[in-house]
Amino acid sequence: MNDSRCSLIRGTNESFEVVAHDREVFNTHWVSSPAVRRRGGEVLFDLRHTQWSLDTGEWHGDVVAMTMRKYPGHHVPGDIEVAVDCAGRVGMVNGARFPLDTLEAAMDAALHWLSEDEQRALQAARRPPPRKPWWKFW
Repeated sequence: MNDSRCSLIRGTNESFEVVAHDREVFNTHWVSSPAVRRRGGEVLFDLRHTQWSLDTGEWHGDVVAMTMRKYPGHHVPGDIEVAVDCAGRVGMVNGARFPLDTLEAAMDAALHWLSEDEQRALQAARRPPPRKPWWKFW
């Protein structure tokens, strides 16, 4: 696969940053896996070699709030909110605090993986109702 792009989100006080490494995990399917680090290079929380993808990241002092998805996406909710308190070295998922070394497991536990039957039912519910053929309007 391809490991060609990288983006950076600096913290408001510029002590910490999020580096998102974009890679193609399947044909035209991209994952933007983040690493939260001290600006000097010490990595606090690393998801670079996982299927977690960063959608948004916003800093509030030393805390970064991130919206994350997990590829391939056969789960509910479709994304989760994760916060990393860089100074306190803890993470938060669904309002609960976790040490950073167990945060990824907490993120995985926040997802409900759908069975094939559940996936089909969800797709059917999202599908628009069939339209009447034009000749049935007369």
